[in-house]
Amino acid sequence: MTQDESPPTPDVESVSMDEPPSYRGLRTTLTATLALLCLTALGMAGYIANARHQQSQARAVAADQLLGDAGRAFESGDYSGALLIYNQVGQDWPVDTERGRAAQAWRLVAQSRLDAAAGRHDAAYAALQQAAGLHAIEESRLGGWLDAAQRQAAFHHALGQIEEEIRAQRFGNARETLRVWRGRASSEAEVRQLNELAARLEDQRAAASAKQVLERVDRLVSTGDKSRAIAELDDAVTRSPNRRLQDRLDQLRAEVGYEQAMVGAAVAEAAGDWDQAVTLYEQALALQRDEALEVRLKKLRSRRETRNGLELIMAGDPAAAEAALTRALGFDPENDEARAALKGIESSSQMQSFITAGDAAMASDEYDVAVQQYRNASEFGTNNALQAKLTEARVRASVAAGLAALDDGKYDDANRLITQALRLSPVDAQALDAQERLAVYGRYAGHRQAGDEARDRSDFGPAKFHYLRAQRVFDTPEIRMRLDETEYAHLVAQARAFLAAGDYAPAQGLLRIAASLRMTDEVRELLDETFKHAPLPDSDELQP
Repeated sequence: MTQDESPPTPDVESVSMDEPPSYRGLRTTLTATLALLCLTALGMAGYIANARHQQSQARAVAADQLLGDAGRAFESGDYSGALLIYNQVGQDWPVDTERGRAAQAWRLVAQSRLDAAAGRHDAAYAALQQAAGLHAIEESRLGGWLDAAQRQAAFHHALGQIEEEIRAQRFGNARETLRVWRGRASSEAEVRQLNELAARLEDQRAAASAKQVLERVDRLVSTGDKSRAIAELDDAVTRSPNRRLQDRLDQLRAEVGYEQAMVGAAVAEAAGDWDQAVTLYEQALALQRDEALEVRLKKLRSRRETRNGLELIMAGDPAAAEAALTRALGFDPENDEARAALKGIESSSQMQSFITAGDAAMASDEYDVAVQQYRNASEFGTNNALQAKLTEARVRASVAAGLAALDDGKYDDANRLITQALRLSPVDAQALDAQERLAVYGRYAGHRQAGDEARDRSDFGPAKFHYLRAQRVFDTPEIRMRLDETEYAHLVAQARAFLAAGDYAPAQGLLRIAASLRMTDEVRELLDETFKHAPLPDSDELQP
């Protein structure tokens, strides 16, 4: 064999022929086994592939069913329910799959509906824009929603702009924006919103005018010309009822009445006409509560009773004199003249005289005087009956003072005084009633305050709502006045808004309703303006 020759290859057949028979059988068995294993593996692979296919189909069917459920929830208006289902599908199917894209797109549409319902119109439009970027919903359908959402966002931006202009008192700008959007309103709801905003605008313009009146009035008051200030306020309220103007007018009238009563009382006191002085001081107190004046009035009453007592002594009527001097010490226990004169009267029952005077004061609801009379009596000794009378008088005095403070709107003072009464007598029926009234007044005052705040913003609906709630608690003249003034102002503001838009017929109808509530110079002037453009039928007469 040369160097280039390869070694001979053994002949397989010949080698096999040379193998023992047992080896040949074994090889045959192994070959068959391997073939069987290959066939089994091929079968298992097919089975697994088929199982996976079936599992994938079942998963797809389940997802389609969920998408169907979500679609039905969406169509029924259950956007929250639809959103939950779309989220569930989105967790199982990524956004790069057809079902995942559909779930994400419809999830955004459902979220958009929820945002719009909550007033988040910019967010609603942004969600629809994201949905459009997924290209999973027909463009014609989604395009309509996008246009509507964009317009809604623009509309509510305009409403916010108008409200800001009103707050800043840029009424001309607000009116122009209102004019533009009146021409674009596409639904009754939008027209209603614009009309209410227009009414707020006109009412705020009126409020600005009222503020100017108040500023002029304050300047007049600062110069001491209250009579002219009252005349100007009276004229303004006659022309156009306004709570703030009316409150200021009432306040000024009370101040002038108080000052006049105080001057007259001082003159009468100086002239020795104590009866007239007491009467005028009482008038002043009715107009304006003043603790110093209350003390002064009590001292004057004490001096008057002392003078009467001394005159009765001179007239030879010691019993009547004793009663008068006893009353004097009830008003002013430091009246030494009365106390000395009383000691000069021979009497063995001064303690009882003071008790009798205290009982009379209690019967006249003069509880502070009763307290003092029972204290005067206790200087001669005390007992359980007198102590009970004194406690009852102190309770009544605290309750009366608390209720008076409540009437003045001094809630904290009222609470302190009524709590003081309950400490003296925790089971006193009148004190418990006063405590209940205090709690009720808290609810009343809360609704009244909320109504006032809404009215100051020209939010007529919420204002009337809170005033009505307050009226359910306490049906008072002041709350009826607020309701009446708010209803009148709402009607006039709406009428002015229609007039500004050139809609004379509805303006006239609103003004006629306002006139049925209150015929004012303002209503007459506005009605005259509407009659020029929309005259009444001959048979239709306006009743003042």
